[in-house]
Amino acid sequence: MTREETAALVTRRLENFRDHDADALAADFAEDAVLDTPSSGQSRGRDAIRAAHESYVCGFDDIQIEQEHLVIDGDEVVMIFKFLGTHTGTFLGVPATGKKNRLLRRELLQDAG
Repeated sequence: MTREETAALVTRRLENFRDHDADALAADFAEDAVLDTPSSGQSRGRDAIRAAHESYVCGFDDIQIEQEHLVIDGDEVVMIFKFLGTHTGTFLGVPATGKKNRLLRRELLQDAG
């Protein structure tokens, strides 16, 4: 991918989170991709990745995501963004608490080609 294509991918991912579109979020991953996250652990394959994203978009119906930093170096991307949302639905098996959540999240994306 070119630098411009990679930047467009990151922008699209943030928009898809804001739009609560777990299908679109998963579509950017290969069928055999692996997603490792501290919150949901390891998700193998596009369907499992879709389920992991679904947990976020169902658990926080007012998700706000703001990109803080983006570093693109060849086939590696580091994204830092703010995540704001109210816990209004079940998230990773935890029922809604109504509490506001704010975190700074970092992602490392690698294109395995």
